[in-house]
Amino acid sequence: MPFSLAVHMAADYPSISPFATRTWSSSLFWSAPLSWHAELKAVPAKRFKTGLANWANDKYLLAPGHQAAQKKLLDILTASPQDLTHDDYARPTQAALPHLREIRVPTLLLTGDADIPDVRAHAGVIEARIRNSRRVVVTDAGRLMYLEKPDEFTSLVVGFIELNRR
Repeated sequence: MPFSLAVHMAADYPSISPFATRTWSSSLFWSAPLSWHAELKAVPAKRFKTGLANWANDKYLLAPGHQAAQKKLLDILTASPQDLTHDDYARPTQAALPHLREIRVPTLLLTGDADIPDVRAHAGVIEARIRNSRRVVVTDAGRLMYLEKPDEFTSLVVGFIELNRR
């Protein structure tokens, strides 16, 4: 789910979604950046697998040393390559930042300490603008922390939901 869509849904329909749980750096609906789609289409089929293997070793997606998570990511990418090459991702969206203060539901922001520093900074800005939000930086994890540390990820999300039950 694109972040701006999550912001607008949480602000406009708080009764539908009692919790706005956003895992900033490890979205459950992670997708490759739009720029990657064009690059992938230009890659010859025989080099495609090499490109996917490089992504599975990206130090920002997964922290170094998580071989099982790297294998799982490579398996996911290899199983559904069409998800990385179609053109229907681009949709015009409004800026989310001006609407963050409109969110009135508990919000969890998860980042990995191995992710790009800008992502952690963005999460700090988001936390400052959303009332009743909580940011957690997961150690030894990248953007896809649910692959690297599934038990810790699940514990954080379930614990947050249980703490904020109405």
